[in-house]
Amino acid sequence: AKSGQASYMEGDSQNTPDPRDPPPAPVHQQLHPDAKLAAPGAAAGAGAPSPQPLFAAFGGRHGQGGAAAAAAAGGQQGGAAAAAAAAAAAESRAALLQLLTPLMEGVRHLASYRCSEAIAALGKLPVSQHRTAWVLCALGRAYFESMDYAKAAQSFEQARQLDRTRVEGMELYSTLLWHTRREYELSHLAQECSATDRLAPQTWCVMGNLFSGQKEHEAAIEFFLRAAQVDPTFTYAYTLAGHEYLANEDFDKAAACYRSALKLDPRHYNAMYGLGQIAYRQEKYGEALQNFRLAAAVNPRSSVLRCYVGMSAAKLGQHSLALEKLQEAIQLDPANPLARYERSAVLASLDRVQEALSELQALQRVAPGEASVAFQMGKLYKRQNNLTAAQQSFELALSYSGGSSSDAATIKAAIERLSLEEDEDEQEM
Repeated sequence: AKSGQASYMEGDSQNTPDPRDPPPAPVHQQLHPDAKLAAPGAAAGAGAPSPQPLFAAFGGRHGQGGAAAAAAAGGQQGGAAAAAAAAAAAESRAALLQLLTPLMEGVRHLASYRCSEAIAALGKLPVSQHRTAWVLCALGRAYFESMDYAKAAQSFEQARQLDRTRVEGMELYSTLLWHTRREYELSHLAQECSATDRLAPQTWCVMGNLFSGQKEHEAAIEFFLRAAQVDPTFTYAYTLAGHEYLANEDFDKAAACYRSALKLDPRHYNAMYGLGQIAYRQEKYGEALQNFRLAAAVNPRSSVLRCYVGMSAAKLGQHSLALEKLQEAIQLDPANPLARYERSAVLASLDRVQEALSELQALQRVAPGEASVAFQMGKLYKRQNNLTAAQQSFELALSYSGGSSSDAATIKAAIERLSLEEDEDEQEM
């Protein structure tokens, strides 16, 4: 993999895209990337299908002309022929609508990140069309945006079984494998995509995710920029490069990449989220709140985005807004541990200790074995003057600390300070 990386880097320095100034997006975007339209100058006799059936399906003039000719030639049988032609046209229209309507509905819902509606619409397709690589990749994206990684992986894997040469959509599949830390499958996917099409931007994004998963951020950045060089209008490549710069805490280059992605696609919420992360880390919480709100407006069903809106509002002292957005994040995804943890922290800061404890207890059921959760519960029990429960929680946190010397020292110090006043205990894990 490293030798392949060196081979494309030689002599490419003049052609490497500048993430600060990407080219404008193309005027047209194909809705179906697998649809290949014939060139305008193609010969009509080169095996091209006749347009008459399509015109007939929509009640066009070709079909009407054929029916009229048949009526003239058939004499008394012309009426029956015309009726048969009309019935066939109606049947063709119904079949075409049965195919196109679920596809159009699915694409429309997916563009607005209404993932459950998109999944339901695509599920109405006939089995023969549902079992196609394009539809399965669309389902994979819908499940991925819903953070249902198991079903998303299943859909992408089924698509690959039907079409091993397909690279469209594999950039999302590789990101899914990165999130779930399935390094073996990601490595295998990178090898297959590289062998299939080295000129596809998706291939280089898959390679970049492979190196990112191995914490080789510099190599990953080079692969993502290579993807942008292969196709300067491939928005996702700039966003992934921005994520790697962010991991390296190179905030200026990360912001440049995110802005390049937004220049190509103003609704690319991933880049808005990235800009929000930069501002949040730089403690520019007002700017962070603005970016997270913009991202949540594009993808209103994202629990993660609602959570970060709430976290930014809490940092600004807007506790009512923070509690509202964190509760919305929990409702969208009850298994979101960060939302419950942050909501508990806001409640504790407002002296609503029992409510904060309830959130942490619910969090323990969702994510058991977290030392930080047990530690915070111990601190809240201490504020209630329930020292027995506090000590039990601290000891539980100590057992969860996993041998971390710094965490263990903090927990032991908290146990020793149980008898001290609340305001003297300021240690955090």
